Amino acid sequence: ADPPSTRLAPIEASAEEPGPVSADGEEVEGEVVTVEFDNRGCDCEWSLFWITPQGERRQYGTVPAEGTLLQQTFPSHVWLLERSTAPSTRPQPAKQRLHYAAPRDKVCLATVTDDAGCRVHFADRGRASPDPELGRPPSTPNGTVPSRQP
Repeated sequence: ADPPSTRLAPIEASAEEPGPVSADGEEVEGEVVTVEFDNRGCDCEWSLFWITPQGERRQYGTVPAEGTLLQQTFPSHVWLLERSTAPSTRPQPAKQRLHYAAPRDKVCLATVTDDAGCRVHFADRGRASPDPELGRPPSTPNGTVPSRQP
C-alpha cells in the first residue's frame, strides 16, 4: 500500500497583495513531490498556476469540479488555485483563491473543498456522499488521508 498523504494547509494571502512566491533554489530530481488537489464535494472548477520565484503565474491545468488533479513539483514551490467557474449550487465558496507551498514530503493532499469552504448538498443532487461532512474519504486523526487505489 502507498504511504498516507500529508495534508497541506493553504498559505494565507491577501487578495490585494501579490502573494507568496516559489523559493529560488536548485531543484533536485530525487526531491520530487506529488500534490493531489482534491476538489471532490465542490462543483466549482479551479485553474492551477505555479508561482515562479519572480512572482509570475504559469498555468499548469485545471482541477475539475467534483474531481482531483495530481501535480508533480519540488519542495518550496508555490501553487495558486483560482476559482474559474461558479458553483451550480449554493452557497458560494468562501474563498476564490488558494495558495499552497509544497513541503519535502513525497505525497501531499490539498483538500480544496474544505479549504475554499465549498459545500455541495449531495442529497439535493440525488446521490450519497462518502462522508456527509466533507464529501470525501475522512482523514485519520493525525491529519493524513489514507491513499486511494486508482
